[in-house]
Amino acid sequence: MSKRIWYSGSCRRVCIIEGEGLVENERSVYVFRAGDRADATRRLLELAKGQDEVYENVDGKRVRWALVSIDTLDDLGDGSMHEIEVHSSVSQVEPPDPSMSLETTFTPEESEPGRSGVTGW
Repeated sequence: MSKRIWYSGSCRRVCIIEGEGLVENERSVYVFRAGDRADATRRLLELAKGQDEVYENVDGKRVRWALVSIDTLDDLGDGSMHEIEVHSSVSQVEPPDPSMSLETTFTPEESEPGRSGVTGW
């Protein structure tokens, strides 16, 4: 395998509540190592999809957090860090969007992430 370097990648995740629809958008940033851009894209998908979940809230409604897209992917070069999510922001969707249900299918694998402008150190 080629030399593994650090990458940062951002993604969008949504929260959908049964009977209400889309209620929150989340933006997250991860920093991780990969051998090349294709490997980095696969790794970002793996890290971000690892946080997808479905559960029942205190009101007895099913809640789904789902990865919708990967948005940016930047090579940071060499250095000393660990694979972690380094940023996340969640925003309310008001009013909730009922066109999105728990069964909505997302295809983050089809994303073609741009670059955020972050550079290596």
